[in-house]
Order: sequence, then C-alpha cells, then structure tokens
Amino acid sequence: MPYFTPSQIDNMCCDELRSLGLLPSSREPIRIERFIEKRFNVSPQYEDSPNGVLGFTRFGKNGVKAVVISASLDAEGGKVAGRRARTTIRS
Repeated sequence: MPYFTPSQIDNMCCDELRSLGLLPSSREPIRIERFIEKRFNVSPQYEDSPNGVLGFTRFGKNGVKAVVISASLDAEGGKVAGRRARTTIRS
C-alpha cells in the first residue's frame, strides 16, 4: 500500500486543481463539485443510502462511474449540511 506524506498529498491536490484551472490564486474554498465534474466527468448525485452512510464512489472498469452523496444531507439544508456534503465529496 503506498504511503504519502501530508505535503505530498497537498502537492498532488494542487497539481490536479491547477491542471484543470481550478486552483484559486488566493485562499478560498475549493469548488469541489466542479473538480469532480471536470476531473472524472461525473456530477455528484444524491441518493437514499443506508443509515450512517454519508456517501460513496461507484467504480467501473474505466474508473469513477458516480459520486453519490446521501440524500439525507441534501434534505437537511443549511450551512452545516452543505459543509458536510462537501466534506463527504472530498473524502
């Protein structure tokens, strides 16, 4: 299993964001939904999920097929639910 230091992970993330023109020039939130759309050619979708499951990624033989977020996060509404959904997408 590969091991990456936090610094290596930060560099890889910045490289990917930069390659797609999504790396902000100053400190600001990353548009993670847009990154998923451009990098993997899928839009995050909301579906019912088992209790305790906030999200998951479906993979196929060619990579990412879908990024699924629990519909319960979307139904909650508000800033906290929005942050939880974005954090789930990042994970």
